[in-house]
Amino acid sequence: QMVMMMIGNKPSTLGTEWFTALCGTVTGTMLALASLAAGQQLSLFIFSRLNPQVFHPDLELASAKTGPQTAEVSTTAADPKQTSMTPSIPLPPTSSALYEWWSTSPSLPLLTDVFAALNLLVLTGVSIGMLAHDPDHSLSFLWFSILLGPFGCLLRWKLARFNGALPGSASWFPMGTFAANILACGLDFVVQLILLHVSGMSLLKKAVLRGVILGVGGCLSTVSTWVVEVQKLNLNIPLDGRGYQYMFITIVASGALGILIYGSAVW
Repeated sequence: QMVMMMIGNKPSTLGTEWFTALCGTVTGTMLALASLAAGQQLSLFIFSRLNPQVFHPDLELASAKTGPQTAEVSTTAADPKQTSMTPSIPLPPTSSALYEWWSTSPSLPLLTDVFAALNLLVLTGVSIGMLAHDPDHSLSFLWFSILLGPFGCLLRWKLARFNGALPGSASWFPMGTFAANILACGLDFVVQLILLHVSGMSLLKKAVLRGVILGVGGCLSTVSTWVVEVQKLNLNIPLDGRGYQYMFITIVASGALGILIYGSAVW
């Protein structure tokens, strides 16, 4: 959408809107990062209310081990050489019988595969059934997206192995996530170009193409993983700003790809 606003022409009737598109890109990125931080803090807040003994004002370091445990607590006084010890604070067990079974059971991989297979079969059957009962194809793109979504998931899973695979000093770069997002953007631009500038397509063909965008492109791309990677890479700021480098490279590369694909047809 931002690329279409930059380029203008259909579906925009206002011409090029570079400034608005750039503001939208910045706002979207900021909202994604803010949502991540808010979610993390909300999770910590809920966890602290459910486990008040873990969070103590004098607690600096607590080592979590399986079974009954305690944490030694030390606080630094005004004089850095002086420390005061508070009574040991009991921490809740980090495992239970159910957790032990769930994490060590040899049947867990099989159960996971069975559940995934059943889920795939049910969704496939429901989608095919709904397609058969949607003669005007008003909602067919939703069912096509469900049918095509697994292909995007599998491709993204395969690409994840390239995270950290770049040689030398570039090994920090999450190449797998970057490639997944760029491929999804490229797919989106090409299909949107076809939908907007190819006339005479039937409703069924349009539904399939929209299903490709929503299913394959939506499952291939990832904002959640991207913002988490940006946050992790920025943990050493101001000594290391690789997170912002990664953010800038991703946004510029995807935008440039969109301008190249979509703009070449419009201009």
